[in-house]
Amino acid sequence: MPHPTCYLPCTPRHEYVLVSGQLANGSVQVLSLDTRAGLLAPLAASRALGPAPSYLAWRTNVGPVTHVLGANRKLGGCGAETLTAADWAWLPQSGGKPPPANLTSLEPPQRGTTALTDSNYVEVSPSGRWALTAALAAGQVFSVALQLGPGGTLSLGEAAPAVPKAAVGKGAHMAHFSPCGRFVYTPIRDGDVVRQFSFNDSDGSLAPLGGSADSNAAPLPPGSGPRHIAFHPTLPVAYVINEFNPSVAIFSWDPSTGRLSADRAAQPWRLVPALPPDTPPGGRHTGAEVAVSLDGRFVYASTRGLSNGSLNVIGVFAVDATAGGALTPLAWEQGGGDLNNPRHFSLTTGDRFLLAANQDGESVTVFARNATTGLLRKTQTLRVPLVGDPTFVAVVPPPLQR
Repeated sequence: MPHPTCYLPCTPRHEYVLVSGQLANGSVQVLSLDTRAGLLAPLAASRALGPAPSYLAWRTNVGPVTHVLGANRKLGGCGAETLTAADWAWLPQSGGKPPPANLTSLEPPQRGTTALTDSNYVEVSPSGRWALTAALAAGQVFSVALQLGPGGTLSLGEAAPAVPKAAVGKGAHMAHFSPCGRFVYTPIRDGDVVRQFSFNDSDGSLAPLGGSADSNAAPLPPGSGPRHIAFHPTLPVAYVINEFNPSVAIFSWDPSTGRLSADRAAQPWRLVPALPPDTPPGGRHTGAEVAVSLDGRFVYASTRGLSNGSLNVIGVFAVDATAGGALTPLAWEQGGGDLNNPRHFSLTTGDRFLLAANQDGESVTVFARNATTGLLRKTQTLRVPLVGDPTFVAVVPPPLQR
């Protein structure tokens, strides 16, 4: 996720946070984060990003954030399968308070919407010219051109397959750029592989590394269910959170070729459980999210408890930079029982806080992060009933100053 460095004007102790979910006709809530106390407060809500925006993204490397994208899924016959863009702009100031910001629909509306197939993830290319989406059931990665016109107006191009479907596979859960932006990685939950591609920024297309579907797969143990991937900021290492067998897989990464590799038979430390060793048997658990601290010293991984008595937990791991990025578990944070299906989490600016979206709790839990130890301390759990079932939470920079 992006690590913006801007704050609200005149109130440097606050940042904006966006929370979205996949509940049909839910809203995206805009929150304020007090960066001293670690407390959230509601500011605004919007339905400008579509009926069920389960994941959000924005341009991070090419100037101020002016638009936000939402990937909408159709669940249980409700909602619509679209990628939708909205303006991220200031609202009129009132009462002498700092001006709030909110998401507003593009005009005309059709300029900000393009049809997709079962999109559950969206990410913007480093150049800001393309959005990539992952289609879980369709087993496909789509690219959408982000066309900026006069005055910074945004239009979305038509979604097109970025690569032949045979090179992806059912269960595509993410399309994530490498740190250099030259490569894209798609964990295939139903295939126990991570697909590896080179990225062409001129046309938004992907090419399988090695030239075919037989050569672009980085395998994981059967039944793993790879879901998301995160890169270490300085080491040539990538971490994958597995959904079906909650664990973190550690890959070596070659930045020149884009290849992921892991010899788990010779190096069993490359697969680390994402649950405490004393977890009672019989519970239903699924891995959800993984992130690396900016200093590269710690990895965080969330696991969802989906049955009575099962654990909802964020694992905190220390990174051994001298041993290929090996992980040592430090703590298992449950937020005093407040974590409830932590489907998504993200680190805030400077990694001062970790925000967790509790899909079954209609809430966001805030943790203060100790930069020295990596450990987490809950500061608040805030209900977000307008979202319904939050599946995304992250700090977003303030809009362009008028």
